[in-house]
Amino acid sequence: MSTALALPANGDANSWTDSEKALVVASGLVSRGTLAPRPVVEAFISHCHRTGLDPIARQIYCIERGGKWTTQISIDGARLVAERSKQYQGQTPAEWTADGITWVQVWLSKENPAAARVGVYRAGFQAPLYAVATWDAYNAGSPIWKKMPALMLGKCAEMLALRKAFPQDLSGLYSAEEMDQAAPA
Repeated sequence: MSTALALPANGDANSWTDSEKALVVASGLVSRGTLAPRPVVEAFISHCHRTGLDPIARQIYCIERGGKWTTQISIDGARLVAERSKQYQGQTPAEWTADGITWVQVWLSKENPAAARVGVYRAGFQAPLYAVATWDAYNAGSPIWKKMPALMLGKCAEMLALRKAFPQDLSGLYSAEEMDQAAPA
């Protein structure tokens, strides 16, 4: 039995078993002691069932930022969804640029990259589907972005490319790296 199947069948907290309540808490649906609104819980359960992702493995989770709840997917969860599609045929290495002309596969500069790109290969397509994430659009200024700027920007580009290649499976699901910039100041 998968963990996703252990989720509550609905958003009615009064009908949940103790195990289901614990899974709801572990999934991020409780913030500061308050359960997410029922529509958020039901949407989260639906996303878990639709994608087959495991909230305990943090492949998918819910997060509250400034009173707004969103379902987020980890990069590992997005990779798993793509792999399960049987259409995923790999991807290019992440590349970074300072000027949009010269792209490198290893970012060694002390300066932050201006952009990152990743291409995803999908069966039936002649070329990889590339996506580019720019520093100005995604840099959240948080400690992790300051410590590992190339990694964070590369994850954004990869998530964009995976969603571009697999829109049916990943539409409406965003990674923490993409959403960091949306956090209230």
